[in-house]
Amino acid sequence: MVRVFSFGVSAALVLFLALLAGCAAEPTAPPEGWEVKADRWWKADVDTSTAFRDLSSLQSMGIASASVDEVAATRADARRSGLLQEQFTSSLLQRLEPMLRNNPEEVYAIFQEHVAPEIEEMNIAGSVNEATRAYRREAYTTIRRHYREPQTRLQLGEDIAVPYPDSLRQARVGGRVVTQVYLNAEGEPQAIKLVESVDPTLDAIAMRATTQMRWQAARLNVGGSWEKIPAWSRFTLRFAAD
Repeated sequence: MVRVFSFGVSAALVLFLALLAGCAAEPTAPPEGWEVKADRWWKADVDTSTAFRDLSSLQSMGIASASVDEVAATRADARRSGLLQEQFTSSLLQRLEPMLRNNPEEVYAIFQEHVAPEIEEMNIAGSVNEATRAYRREAYTTIRRHYREPQTRLQLGEDIAVPYPDSLRQARVGGRVVTQVYLNAEGEPQAIKLVESVDPTLDAIAMRATTQMRWQAARLNVGGSWEKIPAWSRFTLRFAAD
């Protein structure tokens, strides 16, 4: 028996209709047109060298930044020299990492053009970390005038049914499955990489469900006109065991 990963009747109805259509007969199998290898699923015509890029850190994204520990360690020296802007910049970039992960090149270019000049004019006083926390929202708002990250348009358990096998639920096998999803300019998943695993069966169920998700595409402000562009998104699906 398979239970639905949801608490509402609507999700059960969605799964029932999917079963009738033969779409959910194999909840761990990739949809037609998708290929699978280990922890990666992708559409057959996708350039996987780009889609599966490493977005795990600023360094892997090609964005130089000192670590939080390095900033903290040099904080005393920075005070004596006026809290160096480069340390503040490093701390700020780390806090903006989730947004940078959506599209490193575009977001970092916007940061350099619109946020970095503001930092150069700032008279930073006190703690680098405190100053960063105070300015983070303003920096985020500045970037969003030029770039909008992708947003989910569908809801798991409502628009998309997610099976949760009774055997795993009763054995208290659960947790969160985190994926890195590459989206095209229409907000459709093209490639999915497993970032955090729970169990092979639940991982596969989560990957399949992710292929059915849809996003409002990332958008870039080009001369006052918002253009849709490809991007990446971190997506989390939670299985709550009994």
